Amino acid sequence: MRKSYPQSIDQVVNEYLKALKIDKKLLEIRTANRWDEIIGKKIANATTKIYVEKQKLYVFISSPVIKQELFIIKDGIIKRFNELAGEQLINDIIFK
Repeated sequence: MRKSYPQSIDQVVNEYLKALKIDKKLLEIRTANRWDEIIGKKIANATTKIYVEKQKLYVFISSPVIKQELFIIKDGIIKRFNELAGEQLINDIIFK
């Protein structure tokens, strides 16, 4: 159905992404790409891979020491990740 009122390109793109049901996945990817903002550059440099699947954030860390430190502050990371996303995207983090 065609809209009779003017819309910004941003609104049109967002509606299109929602219609394709990829808006949430895109938000997950955008937020995961901001990992260095969430955790800091030094720890982000030890991260080899990161992705979101079924509301779980999978983080691959090259250092066992850093992995243990992240496990300790896991709840804070989940909170920060969801704050950056603007909604509840993840409910758990798996460190590998």
